Amino acid sequence: MKIFLGRFPYLGVLFVVAILMITASLWYSNALVQRLAQKEERLVAFWADAYEYIFNNSNAEATFLVSQLILQKPPIISVPAIAIDQDGKIAAQNIPMAQNKDSKSQEKILARELRKMQQNAFPPITVELGQGKFLKVYYRETDELIQLRYYPFLNLIMMLFLASILFANFYIAQKNLQNKVWVGLARETAHQLGTPISALIAWIELLHQKASTPEDFMIVNELKKDIQHLETVAHRFSKIGSTPELSPNNLIPILNQSIAYLRNRITRSGNVVINLRNELPADLEVPISPELIQWVIENLLKNAMDALADRPGKIELHAFLKKNFVILDVSDTGKGIAPKDIARVFQPGFTTKKRGWGLGLSLCKRVITQYHKGKIYVYKTELEVGTTFRIILPLYPQKNRFLRFWEMLKIQKLDP
Repeated sequence: MKIFLGRFPYLGVLFVVAILMITASLWYSNALVQRLAQKEERLVAFWADAYEYIFNNSNAEATFLVSQLILQKPPIISVPAIAIDQDGKIAAQNIPMAQNKDSKSQEKILARELRKMQQNAFPPITVELGQGKFLKVYYRETDELIQLRYYPFLNLIMMLFLASILFANFYIAQKNLQNKVWVGLARETAHQLGTPISALIAWIELLHQKASTPEDFMIVNELKKDIQHLETVAHRFSKIGSTPELSPNNLIPILNQSIAYLRNRITRSGNVVINLRNELPADLEVPISPELIQWVIENLLKNAMDALADRPGKIELHAFLKKNFVILDVSDTGKGIAPKDIARVFQPGFTTKKRGWGLGLSLCKRVITQYHKGKIYVYKTELEVGTTFRIILPLYPQKNRFLRFWEMLKIQKLDP
């Protein structure tokens, strides 16, 4: 949420304005409810006073009060109230009931209402009738006041629900737009690489024809490997945006190929050690796209090299099996990742390098999560100690997505 608001600062202003409006609405509704509650309390007190006056007088005014306040249906004073005499019997009530209710049904309704009133927070109003007689008037809030008391919160829930839908739609729209931009950029990069690669192939063939010494042939062969690698990279970029076909493959040869290619091109020869610790069964095949997985591994290895920052160090790949998932950890002894950057390392455009587009890890995440139904994340990191990226690849990506997600979540709970 913090990162999202950071990218769209005007949403933060709208968020603050919305909070202020909601707070003002709740405050006003609460003040209105309190005023109505006090009004209902005064009406009950008036009803009790009227009943006391009726009991002590038998004139025309008392008869009018009886007809208007006691016998009127529906009652003018609509606050539910029940008066109990000194013997615990109902002497008067102001409970609206259907006319077709029999006496037993009415008694049950009155008993239920009385229990509610005796349990609420309103103290009863005592009416002195003289000669040791008295009434206790119990009452509760009207249904309308109860609804008005809870309506703001219901309204708030609805507003939050609608806001969450709008936020989700906006976020999805932004992600889709972002994906289209990066997909377009990747495909355009592949297209632009095509022409110079073709020219380089021709030049290398010319060099091969003119090569005369073993050293010349070695240089030409290495150049051919680099050109082939460039062709592979261009092919990978052209695949971004289209769903690749996954096929069963042994992961270890792919890892060894990536390590061998990078190891031969490390300029700080002897200062960096790259190892593979394999604990996978020899015959295990994982449903993957070999080209794309190799791309992910090369990106992680290059990032590990950059993290070492021209100093001696170690890079280790550790592959092992855990339940129905292949786990691959790529660790380095580099400078580590700052805590504030951990949540942003997979965002397109984010980079700590002076030169870089910030696309590598973003595309890695797309390849692993969208194409292979797996997960990639920062497993652990510590400044000036090193970083470990973890990749989780499911052996059965066609399994129900919620079941697969739950299984991956249980595996992540074992993380430090």
